[in-house]
Amino acid sequence: MDVFFTQHSLLAVVILTIAAVTLLVCPVRLAKSMAAGAGTLACAVATLPAIFAPSSETLPVVLVCTIAALASMLLLPSDLERDDDAVESTSLILLGAAGGIVLATTTNLLSMMLGLETLSLSAAVLTALGRGPRALEASFKFFVLGAVSVATMVYGMALITCATGSLDLGAPLPVTDLERHLRTAGLVLLVLGIAFELAIVPMQFGALGAYTVAPTAVAGFAMTTSKLAAGLAMLKVANVAGGEVLHPILVALGTLSILWATFAALAQVELRAMLAYSAVAHAGFLTFGIGLGEVGRQAAVFYAVTYVAAVALVFASLAGRSGAPITLASLRAQPLDRLRSAGLALGLLSLAGVPPSPGFWAKLGVLVPGWSAAGPWWTILATTGGVLGALYYLRPLPDLLAGARDAATTSTAAVPGSRFAVTVLASVVLLLTAMPFLATQLAAITNR
Repeated sequence: MDVFFTQHSLLAVVILTIAAVTLLVCPVRLAKSMAAGAGTLACAVATLPAIFAPSSETLPVVLVCTIAALASMLLLPSDLERDDDAVESTSLILLGAAGGIVLATTTNLLSMMLGLETLSLSAAVLTALGRGPRALEASFKFFVLGAVSVATMVYGMALITCATGSLDLGAPLPVTDLERHLRTAGLVLLVLGIAFELAIVPMQFGALGAYTVAPTAVAGFAMTTSKLAAGLAMLKVANVAGGEVLHPILVALGTLSILWATFAALAQVELRAMLAYSAVAHAGFLTFGIGLGEVGRQAAVFYAVTYVAAVALVFASLAGRSGAPITLASLRAQPLDRLRSAGLALGLLSLAGVPPSPGFWAKLGVLVPGWSAAGPWWTILATTGGVLGALYYLRPLPDLLAGARDAATTSTAAVPGSRFAVTVLASVVLLLTAMPFLATQLAAITNR
């Protein structure tokens, strides 16, 4: 079926876009707190159609809007090069969320490309608005590599359209051998374009700088929204159109991403850099699950949900530390307050996959079917990367807990709403720890 959006996705995109444009053209300049409130309200309104009429689009719409609301609330003017860029930053977050929803929910190739471009451009400009020259450099790299990935995606779309006569992923298979080869080549190029947003090897380099030096709220927004939206888009491409052609490629790319990122993260002494490389490893697990075919669909969605919850908790706990480097030793010398320290520790334990955290169940859900679907060797390599990955997540915990022990019991957080965000997100992670089947049910609804 040649459709651009479903009804719920379209309503959410329209609401977010109207709110973003309104903030930009508003004749009265809004204060940061007012802009953040307007952005949070727009995100809340955008989720209503999906919540009251549940469907397969409910999960991506609700999660993307929630992430955008958190980013709007936690972004400080002090994180930006100029304080008066706060309103523009909120507008870009809303536009990026709209692009993420389109990318996650559409089956139309043109819509998918527009969604990816909107999300990546918003993330690039938001990174450039950060404080310091490193932000500009990271933004430029992200923009250039994003342009290359979109060009690759457009070439793939052209080949698929030439072979099938349609821009829809579910178009009937071509008849002649030439058309089938054109479609296969187009699908590979399409996957490489989406791989940039997902940040898997070999398209990961543009995202690393943005994840490391962007303002904390922006980095959390980019890491979570891109993994969720691009992961769901990759899932549709592989299972609706790719079939046997793409699954082995995705398993190989996922395993390579896990191993490369794990050894790179072990060498990091700065927390944000470690989280950036770990994002590539988690994208590898997500891609590995997608490459398993039908048996890995629900596991991949489950993995995306648990990853989003844990990373959102980590970056909410770090809110107020700006885009400046956060060395592991500084967690003892400049400790967070006890609530945020506990939230950061809980998020890191889930990302590490320590039992019985939701991250453990997510990794297990991907690796168990991998033994039969992908073969023992690929699964053993991915498991090795997952086990070694726990080491770099556990490294900051002693200094983090020591700093929390000596910190004041009252919060020193400078970000309004950060305590509320950490409390809510920590409750979500604990709930998924106690009842992981909730995320499984959400994944099942999304796969309908």
